Amino acid sequence: PEGGGFRIEQGSDKRLPRASAAVVTAALATYFDATRSKSLAQPLWKVLADLIKANETQESARVVDLLWVAHALDAAGDNLAKAQPDPAAAAKTLAQWRKTLADYLELLSEQQIRSRPILGPDDVIGGFILEKPAFPASPPEPDWRSAMPTAMLAFALRDPAIIPADQQFGPVLAAGLGARFLGQLIVTEPSAFYLRDPEPALGGVRRTLWDNTLYPDCSAITLIALAELQQTLGDLEPDQ
Repeated sequence: PEGGGFRIEQGSDKRLPRASAAVVTAALATYFDATRSKSLAQPLWKVLADLIKANETQESARVVDLLWVAHALDAAGDNLAKAQPDPAAAAKTLAQWRKTLADYLELLSEQQIRSRPILGPDDVIGGFILEKPAFPASPPEPDWRSAMPTAMLAFALRDPAIIPADQQFGPVLAAGLGARFLGQLIVTEPSAFYLRDPEPALGGVRRTLWDNTLYPDCSAITLIALAELQQTLGDLEPDQ
């Protein structure tokens, strides 16, 4: 980490793009949680601060960044704050970061399709509209990126500072609907009848309902979202 970011290579002035830096940050947070590395604590905190600052307004916020921020805070947020030179000040900063995530999740909830659209199939229910449609009257076209807010919900539901226990019903429903939509994108045996060689495609995630192209990032992020959601739901108390 260098000044809140990552150099592409030692001695280079070029830095990783925000999305790539966010992935590295989440990986380092997981490493920190396992090792409690003192040498990593402050640089990692600076990187997180930089990512949060870059996403603190509605105009600049990007789900691809905040997904990994949520992952990092879930992995090591409290322990990372305690490892800072001023733990009390860091705890206040961490509370503000969690509020930023909570506010963004509320914004995302408004972008989820929760009922049958006037135009388009029922299969889009649960998807998130992350870009403005080309035409106002266009049918909704959610895609594989709905896995990102679904994963964010999975991480946030573990943190009562982001989603209090008495307010979990709505987010759990939203996450479940997100998983429902992602299930429509997964290639299964019944849906692969038209493929010449379906075996390699089974379990892959299509980009959209009408685009059968398979890319690793679509499948990888969807796998993370569904695995984390399964863990979160399994950890919830029965009365929740």
